[in-house]
Order: sequence, then structure tokens, then C-alpha cells
Amino acid sequence: MASERLQKAVEAVKSNEMSYRQAVELYNCPKSSIFDHVHGVSKSAEMGRPLILTKEEEKDIVRSCQVLGRFAVCANRDVVGKVIADYLHALDRPNPFRLGTPGQKWWRNFLKRWPELTERKPEHLTVQRAKAASPSAIDAFFVSLSSFLSSKGLTSFSYGELGSASGTVTKQGLPLQLLRRKC
Repeated sequence: MASERLQKAVEAVKSNEMSYRQAVELYNCPKSSIFDHVHGVSKSAEMGRPLILTKEEEKDIVRSCQVLGRFAVCANRDVVGKVIADYLHALDRPNPFRLGTPGQKWWRNFLKRWPELTERKPEHLTVQRAKAASPSAIDAFFVSLSSFLSSKGLTSFSYGELGSASGTVTKQGLPLQLLRRKC
């Protein structure tokens, strides 16, 4: 409805039927908006600093975090930050982060851009889950994970003891970080 009023005001000013002031009063639209539309000034540029990663690259990271979450792997700020730093290094792109990895402010803004991700505090381990964490259950999980990765055409995967991705995944000779893999 407001856009219809603005469009009518722009048409009236362009056709010299009325002045900017008359259009503002009649259509109840800001003069600056009418002026910008009459003169073709684009307001589509996003505010703030340019993003480090493209929207598609961030979307891949979000998908990967969600997949890791389904495998009960913690993809926190530190893990994602290390993956982003490694990704930028692999592509020979400049790393603008002061300490080499994204900071707290970048992380907060990343979570704002992607509301489907949320930070959760870990819950205490129940007896049932503790029993499920037996060496045989963990081995079965990694066998399942290995077959899943093989079905997706991934040839190598290593996982560090501290719960962070420490290796790369290769597909058709191209090195990829685990969090970049789209499932």
C-alpha cells in the first residue's frame, strides 16, 4: 500500500503534474524517497562492511553445521572460525581477521544473518547416553560415518581428539574442508 502511494507520487512528479512538496502532502511519502525514485538513485547496496565470505559460502557453512549437529559433533565458534581461516588460506584470499580467525562480533553477526543456527549450552550426560558412548557404539558410529562419506564421493577424513575438524575432504582431486561439504 505504501509502495503504491510512493509509485503514484513518483509518477505525478515525473509527469510534472505536481511538485515534490505537493506529492509529499497528497501521498504522505517522504520527499527523499520520491526524489530518489525520480532520479533513479539505488538504495539496494547493503549497509556496513562487505562480507568476508559470499552468501553461498556462508550458506554451505550453515548446512555443514546442521549436518555436524545431527552427528552430535560440536560446531562452535572456534571450530567454524578455524575452518573459515583454513578456507581463506586454501583459496589464497586475504584473511582480514585480526587474530587470524573470526572474532566474537563476526560470530554474533553471522548468527543474526542465519537465524536457523542457535547456540546451545550442552546438557549433562544421562546414564543412557553414557552407556551409548561405549567404544563399540563409537566405532559403529564412525563406520556409519565413513560409509556415508564414501557414498558422497569423499575419500579422506580425519577428526581431531578435541572435537574439531583437523583434516580435509577431497572430492575429484579438489581439497575441501569438512564444513564446506554440502549434504
